[in-house]
Amino acid sequence: PPAARPGHTVAPLASTAQVSRDSQFSTLHHFSLSPRKGTPAAGMRDMVAPQGKAERIERLIELETELRDDYYRTLLGRELSVLIEAELPGNSFAGTSCRYAPVEIRAGRGRESLATNNPPHEPALPAKDSRPPDVAPSSNSSPQYLPFHLATITPTSLESGRLIAQA
Repeated sequence: PPAARPGHTVAPLASTAQVSRDSQFSTLHHFSLSPRKGTPAAGMRDMVAPQGKAERIERLIELETELRDDYYRTLLGRELSVLIEAELPGNSFAGTSCRYAPVEIRAGRGRESLATNNPPHEPALPAKDSRPPDVAPSSNSSPQYLPFHLATITPTSLESGRLIAQA
């Protein structure tokens, strides 16, 4: 929602917050109108001052964080499919769950523990790697251990806006 429409008081922002909570949104798109030449906003009167816009955007960001974390908490303890998208330092993997929540999988023994707990689906046909040869991994890499592996996990905690699971 626009954070500061011309002439708006703080009341519409409170209404937006209430509707967002009642609807159980997990994300919000927040923006302020920009009075650039040639746009409808350029001719509008009673524009909210830049500091007021910034304060309202900050309140919407805080609301979004609250709503997002409330939603992610509902996923704790539930079995989720996760598309692994990257290997992180410290024997961890990053991915996105089937419920669109970011996930960090902490794999005690690294790739080995992830592969042991999440064998590739049968039949395991590796996808064609469309990356240029100088970027693609060597052909002797095991596809089941690379990013873009599908894993099944059960998150146990929430940290910094992402679900945490152990492999």
